[in-house]
Amino acid sequence: MTDSLDPTELMSEFAREFDEKCIERHEFGQEKYGPFSFLGKDMIQEALLECLDTANYMRYQYIKLRMVQLYLAQDPRLAGLADSEGNITIGAESFKGALQ
Repeated sequence: MTDSLDPTELMSEFAREFDEKCIERHEFGQEKYGPFSFLGKDMIQEALLECLDTANYMRYQYIKLRMVQLYLAQDPRLAGLADSEGNITIGAESFKGALQ
């Protein structure tokens, strides 16, 4: 573990990871269901079901993020992310805005 965080590099790394995961999921779906299987499906119904699944995932993610927020608030390396006025725009404190 390092003594400091590089949020710019970390965000870039995670953006690349997200792109790779999207491609992996696309290729997995094509292999599992066939490249044109979506043509035979009611994609509106599929999207509605995905909305419901996503809502449940967001509930679970909210709970996990709140737990991470509490954990991160204890990490002294995050203090270095504050500006001259003490405002943190990334890190544990950036999660507080919606809750205040």
